[in-house]
Amino acid sequence: MTTNGQSKAMPNYKNSAVLRTAEFLSGVFTMLKTAVIGSNEFIVGFQLAGIKNTVEISSKPFNDIQELKGRKDLGIVIIEETILENLEKHQRVKVEDSVEPVFIPVSAKVEHDSLRRLIKKSVGVDLWK
Repeated sequence: MTTNGQSKAMPNYKNSAVLRTAEFLSGVFTMLKTAVIGSNEFIVGFQLAGIKNTVEISSKPFNDIQELKGRKDLGIVIIEETILENLEKHQRVKVEDSVEPVFIPVSAKVEHDSLRRLIKKSVGVDLWK
C-alpha cells in the first residue's frame, strides 16, 4: 500500500536478471559433501565420525574412484593411501590431479609415537610408563 491508500503492484521478476542471478548463485553456494574410500577397517572410523558417503574398495579400485569422481555432490574424497600406491602410474596421476572432487590420501597406519601422544593428550596419562 502506498501512503494514499492505493496498492502498489509487485515487480515481475519472472524473467529478470535478478532471478537468473539468484538461481545461478544458489548453485554456486551449494554445500559439497565429503566421502571416504578404502578398506572396511579404514572407513569405519569415518562412519563413526558421521561421514555417510563411504565406499569400501572392491577388486577394481580405479572403477570405484571413477564412480566417486562422477558425483557432482562431492567436494572432498578421503582415500586410503595404500589404494593410491597400488594404482598404475597413469591412474594415480588422474586421481592426484583431480580438482572436483579433491582426493586427499590418508595413511591407515598410526605410528607408535603418534598414538602414544594422542592417548596421553586425551587421557592425560602416559600408558606406556
